[in-house]
Amino acid sequence: MTGAIEALYEDEMLILVALAWIGRGDYSGEGWNEARSVAAEVRGENFPDYLVGMP
Repeated sequence: MTGAIEALYEDEMLILVALAWIGRGDYSGEGWNEARSVAAEVRGENFPDYLVGMP
């Protein structure tokens, strides 16, 4: 899973993080733009490890 995420372009990783947040209820579908913006702000995180470890 980590390898597949690492193979994504940066923008695709940001989208995946935003989708994961919406999926677990951190944001609503109407909050897409905000979720995407916040993901861009925290892009320094190791997204593959973050996503795999996400509850």
